[in-house]
Amino acid sequence: MSQTPSQFDGSDQEVVDLSNQIYNTLTGVDAPKIGIPATVLTQFEGLLKPTNDTWAIAKNKTTSTRVQRTAYKNNLILLVTFLRTFVQQWLYNNGAATSDIIQSTGLRLHSTTRTSHAGAPKESPVAGVLPLTGHGLKAIVRNEEGKLAKPVGVGVIRARYFIGIGAPANPGEFPMFKDFTKSPFNLFLPADNAGQIITIAFCYVSTTGAVEGNYCVVIITKVP
Repeated sequence: MSQTPSQFDGSDQEVVDLSNQIYNTLTGVDAPKIGIPATVLTQFEGLLKPTNDTWAIAKNKTTSTRVQRTAYKNNLILLVTFLRTFVQQWLYNNGAATSDIIQSTGLRLHSTTRTSHAGAPKESPVAGVLPLTGHGLKAIVRNEEGKLAKPVGVGVIRARYFIGIGAPANPGEFPMFKDFTKSPFNLFLPADNAGQIITIAFCYVSTTGAVEGNYCVVIITKVP
């Protein structure tokens, strides 16, 4: 499970800029030769272009419509889903991709120090959500004893979520998350997400090393 925020969890502008830097570095005149098939780069371009086009419109909140902003969000989800697999296969797990090449794309290097999962919380929370006015969800997370208190050794309750269709099977791969110190708590989403499907799961995170424990049963609902 992910232990640090993904490089694709930043602001919309940051994610768009990073995506373009990766593509431009790998397809430019002096592009590194690391064995990426042309068909894969074509697929990359086919997802990047509509994201760029719709972001150019959606980033202006005063002139763009909800439909235009939703179109951008949907394009971004498809692009980021592709990139999560792409960067692992063709950069991080590719022997031809040196540290200099990886950094030239704007990506961070993976730590060479392995993080122990020994401190991962053992309890799996039990959770439910209720709709809130203002595009939010009220989350009620209980421990295995049915109490709201966090188990010993737990620092925060993490809500990982995915907006739209096609959520990964593993909640640890959901691109967005927020941490809360106590239950119940309110999770508010942007107005642009209203009416969209949200897939959400909760886990406990350790006080040492910020290691995620097991997730609760995944909840699928709509953003109010």
